[in-house]
Amino acid sequence: MRRMLLGIAIALSMVPIGATSANAQEIEGVTVTGSRIVKERIGRTPANVPINAISLAYKVSYSDLDLTGSAGKAALEERVSDAALAACKEISRLYPAAKPDDGACAKAAVDEAMVKVREVIAAAGK
Repeated sequence: MRRMLLGIAIALSMVPIGATSANAQEIEGVTVTGSRIVKERIGRTPANVPINAISLAYKVSYSDLDLTGSAGKAALEERVSDAALAACKEISRLYPAAKPDDGACAKAAVDEAMVKVREVIAAAGK
């Protein structure tokens, strides 16, 4: 039997309304990835089919934010939180039996993305 891979990764860009993306420059962003598990245990099914984690990633733009001020920092953190929850809710829609729940999934995604957010904010302050 062929191995069935349940993992998916979709990269989408979340660009603020009014931002121009017509130029060829790469948009600065932070990738936020929500991850879930389709079954409670990762391993193999009785039919020897591997069970893998599912993830969905969004790229959150910050090119329009002033990260040297508290308003810009708060806006980026809010965008990251919103993207994490959106990714986890979409996984729930596609895989209703996925674990953990949306809240725990989003918290884990935010915690992981905040490492990059802190780096970006520190670099903006220099």
